[in-house]
Amino acid sequence: MADSQNHTGSDELIFFVNGRKVRRVVLTSSVNDTLICTLTRSVCPSVGLTGTKLGCAEGGCGACTVMLSRYQAEPQHYAVNACLAPLCSLHLVAVTTVEGIGSVARKLHPVQERIAKSHGSQCGFCTPGIVMSMYALLRNNPTPNMADVEEAFQGNLCRCTGYRPILEGYKTFTVSEVVHIKVFVLHFRQNRWTKRGLAIVPTKFGISFTATFLNQVHSAVL
Repeated sequence: MADSQNHTGSDELIFFVNGRKVRRVVLTSSVNDTLICTLTRSVCPSVGLTGTKLGCAEGGCGACTVMLSRYQAEPQHYAVNACLAPLCSLHLVAVTTVEGIGSVARKLHPVQERIAKSHGSQCGFCTPGIVMSMYALLRNNPTPNMADVEEAFQGNLCRCTGYRPILEGYKTFTVSEVVHIKVFVLHFRQNRWTKRGLAIVPTKFGISFTATFLNQVHSAVL
């Protein structure tokens, strides 16, 4: 009996960060710092991830937004403020940070690429959080409308760029914009002027003057 009373129990928190398994030992006999330490202050620095930015540290700016994924009959994805996420809430959860969806070294994710092409980033401090809010939205709803996009950014503040270029870039993911692009691509492919041989279609030589994302949409919807 004495031995059991003096025994200090322990347990493990197990979760995943960008597909990498992370373990944290937790003392069950007392409140451990591990339990209340947040994702931004403990995990991200320890695994060398610097993309998730710590701004206000009180859930007000959204710069630290990451995606948490749980399996409840089917996968559920949530955009959360990492500065408010205690490690004790992450057991058996998959965490995705901005590094986990793409990079210049590997390949940018379309969410990253479109915010860059729309000039939606200046200082860039808030950009990782904005990217992850949009990514989480698309994981749950691949064909959002503009109201969905605007709602997804309610927790993200941008102090220097302004929201117009960001929304314009992500407008391309919405249902109405995809339909518009599809019609444009069909018109381009079926253009009579090129059919009559009065002009050579550049793609025959491996060159295309259409935006890359138009070709991607064309292959996806036709």
